[in-house]
Amino acid sequence: MRLAYLMTTYPKVSHTFIRKEILEIEARGHVVRRLAVGPLAPELVDSEDVREAKKTLQSFNRPLALLVSVLILFSTRPIVFVRSIIQCINSGLGSEIGVHKQLYCFFQAAYLLRAVKRDGVDHVHAHFGSSAATVARWLWRLGKVPFSFTVHAHDTLDRPRSLEIQGKVHDAQFVIGISSYTVSQLYRWTQVQDWKKIHLVRCAVGSDFLTETEPVSETSLSFVCVARLDPEKGHFILLEALEQLVAAGLHGKLVLVGDGRSRRDLEEYIAGTDISNLVELTGNLDANGVRRRIREARALVLPSFMEGLPIAIMEAFAQRRPVISTYIAGIPELVVPNVNGWLVPAGNSLDLSMAMREALEAPVESLRRMGNAGRMMIEQNHSLEKEVGRLESLFVGQDDISTDNSKPIRNSWNDSTG
Repeated sequence: MRLAYLMTTYPKVSHTFIRKEILEIEARGHVVRRLAVGPLAPELVDSEDVREAKKTLQSFNRPLALLVSVLILFSTRPIVFVRSIIQCINSGLGSEIGVHKQLYCFFQAAYLLRAVKRDGVDHVHAHFGSSAATVARWLWRLGKVPFSFTVHAHDTLDRPRSLEIQGKVHDAQFVIGISSYTVSQLYRWTQVQDWKKIHLVRCAVGSDFLTETEPVSETSLSFVCVARLDPEKGHFILLEALEQLVAAGLHGKLVLVGDGRSRRDLEEYIAGTDISNLVELTGNLDANGVRRRIREARALVLPSFMEGLPIAIMEAFAQRRPVISTYIAGIPELVVPNVNGWLVPAGNSLDLSMAMREALEAPVESLRRMGNAGRMMIEQNHSLEKEVGRLESLFVGQDDISTDNSKPIRNSWNDSTG
């Protein structure tokens, strides 16, 4: 089967789960084309992401190619063109996205439609319910290319109406929610008759995190947080919690893995405290670097205010580390108090500090038992092979999707438009 995966930004440090999903789909004999409609990600630190970037058709910042594609559409299908422009204007006026963003998604779809049709793509799958799903929907409207998309919770919960989630679900062949919580929110914002299209397929951990595990070290006193350095991840609450630990006479080290728009503010905050010698900011790391930092830690801490189903928690469990996190969104589907970790209220530094103190004072045997319980959960519910198998069954189960693999495939996306 010929699939196109459509993302806003791809590859990206925080989207390694998408890369693993694509590679597993390809390992099952399908052809996958990578499409990205957003700006290029900043520096890529993982060699596999660098390879993925070379395979990805980037439609962002190609005004001439987009204009040529729109002119071709206008000259060959004027009625479709006019109808689509009217839809863009109506959708844009009725949402906070605006007419200009709707038109830009339409332009990108006109450009990508030529590539998708040229390569005989049977089905387009988008990750996230925002721009990528909007462009995928336009591919359906313009060229009747069947599409589906995966929702990661926060991209629908923040602005489901302006993103036209109800309409996207209605037009899609099927829709994936990555957790039971996400599925319930899709039910909330869609028509009951479309609920049958919504399916649970969990995010998963690749085999690279399921090998070379080590038990929690007797001497480890460090916590690791693997997350973008963005406000919704709760890093400042985590720093407050560490300050409270130090004030109580405990000295755990904190390693912050990741980068983002809050980095400078975090560095300034840390420099003005008594914990500056206890906090390390590593920046973005490749998969090997993330695994190493998790193995060095006593526990992973993720004090997020907003999440879908965090891959970092799954990776920590795969490496047999307990997790301290917040009981929001899909996190309680992963972290079970007193079984594989601790859950605290989001935004509460005192409760977070108490959980970290318990992790520091707990016998290492208890931490290892929690880590093993987390590992068992990942093996049972977040296996890449099992979850991609569920997704594959949805792809090939569509009655109107061709599974003929005899069509010629071009070896490159490069053509006169791009």
